[in-house]
Amino acid sequence: MKLLRLISIAVFILSLSMIFVGLRDSSLNQKQNEQIRDMARSHNDQTIEDIRDEKILEMKSIKVPKVEIGSKFISLLEINKDVIGWISIENTRVDYPVVLGFDNEHYLDHDFYGKKSRAGTIFMDFRNRSEKKHLILYGHNMRDGSMFKDLIKYKKESFFYDNPIIQFDFLSRNERWEIFSAYVTDTNFYYIETSFKNNAEFTSFIDEIKGKSKYKTDIYPEANDQILTLSTCTYDFSDARFVIHARKIN
Repeated sequence: MKLLRLISIAVFILSLSMIFVGLRDSSLNQKQNEQIRDMARSHNDQTIEDIRDEKILEMKSIKVPKVEIGSKFISLLEINKDVIGWISIENTRVDYPVVLGFDNEHYLDHDFYGKKSRAGTIFMDFRNRSEKKHLILYGHNMRDGSMFKDLIKYKKESFFYDNPIIQFDFLSRNERWEIFSAYVTDTNFYYIETSFKNNAEFTSFIDEIKGKSKYKTDIYPEANDQILTLSTCTYDFSDARFVIHARKIN
């Protein structure tokens, strides 16, 4: 009995410790995210032209000798050269910088400052350095509501139809995307294909992901369109993913 009591006390202390660590990490994550947003907002009313940082241009695969970069990204680029844009969605807490690394592993558990983090960072599929037809962004479904947690709202029909626009600002341009599909899947379905041999293969892919949507729209991407996918974990079943697809409209 005494041994069982000691074990119970040890388990209780360990549980409290894990809860404390989780709360601490969540608080730090939220403070960092707000700090990053403040930096971006402080420059929203300006535009910087003729940015000639060759390292930045090389990292972003920008092949022109001169590029205009929105000034809200200047301070972010000083912190992390991997930043390539900013994503936001109305009526959600999705409002974050987006980075592009050299693999799909690093930013799963590293924050925008390069430190280890359970929340990670919103990041673009590394294959999008060369494959631009289908852009893919990944983010964790965090219990504290951060990162891509609020994508889960699109499981509700009313939210799906009332909030169809994704704002995705790149370093040198702003773009809007309209959602045409949202669904739960497992990883056996390869919704993250980035390379298509021809227009017929791309159209077939569109047919498949549009057909899987929980709700229907009259939006149908054409062969020359560019699409964006947002992916996060969900807990409907083991290894489940919640996926949103959108078409660029400007």
